[in-house]
Amino acid sequence: MKQVLVIGGTGYLGQAVVREALKGGYQPIIFARSKPPRIDGIEITYVQGDIRRRPDLERAFSQLSPGARVIHSDGLITIERKEVPGLRETNVDGTQLILDLCRQFPVGRLVYVSSVHALPSTPGRVKQEIDRFSPAQVTGQYAKSKALATQLVLNRARGGLDAVVVYPSGIVGPGSLGQGQTTPLIRAFLAGWLPFYLSGGHDFVDVRDVAQGVMAALEKGQSGEGYILSGDYHTFREVIDMVAEVAGQKSPSGYLPSAILSPIAWLVETGAELLGKKPLLTSYMIEVLESFELYSHIKASRELGYSPRPMIESIRDTVDSLTEAMD
Repeated sequence: MKQVLVIGGTGYLGQAVVREALKGGYQPIIFARSKPPRIDGIEITYVQGDIRRRPDLERAFSQLSPGARVIHSDGLITIERKEVPGLRETNVDGTQLILDLCRQFPVGRLVYVSSVHALPSTPGRVKQEIDRFSPAQVTGQYAKSKALATQLVLNRARGGLDAVVVYPSGIVGPGSLGQGQTTPLIRAFLAGWLPFYLSGGHDFVDVRDVAQGVMAALEKGQSGEGYILSGDYHTFREVIDMVAEVAGQKSPSGYLPSAILSPIAWLVETGAELLGKKPLLTSYMIEVLESFELYSHIKASRELGYSPRPMIESIRDTVDSLTEAMD
């Protein structure tokens, strides 16, 4: 069987990628900090480690046969404006280590999972793939770290490494983790903790479609190229209305504009920091929702056969997954 090392294979997207790899006839090896549950009843080779530690990664790479492929879906995600501990070490330095090991070991291809947030802001205009990235062109520490890491990958591809980059938008959909950045808000609404709409919106894509896009990039992508894996733009109101319809609940009656949300977000961030928890709402998140960023996945559709499903299907499956977990 063909080998594929899935770095970050226990994460929300990572588990979906492992499932797609199994469907494609691959023998997955998972590298992650924590051991995953059996995926679909199948025991999968697992190497425990931290992508910030070269010896840990070397233990995983040493299990690969010549021509084996690597998918780097690991990373630290944050919706906070400030830099969180370990962000650069994980997203940038960890990616550099992986690139170095792809040169040291006989790797056939690397697929790096970046983010649409690494792309420079173009409010009101549809974003397409670019070939140069700079942290100075994006806001937020997470976006800056992904821009830096993406440029590292593209630089190495220009130097001869067979590498492809994908840029998912806002990931939603079912899963045992199902965390993304939108799922907690959906869960809060289902539990009755979100009695109002947030302003703005975002481009959302199903985690299963992203996983299929990652595997398509592994098989069909052009080395040195990037592919946006987006879905469709929806306002937050549209998303919550779909959740309410599927769950048989009443839609919120209130609406909070950004002028009111911003101070609330500041209080939420401050409270979360004092409690040592991740905030549900941040000022940076509000800025992203208000930015009206649009993305084109025409290139991925044309070259990879990428075809994301309708948002209502993702919402239905997400609600079913969350309802089952909450029962």
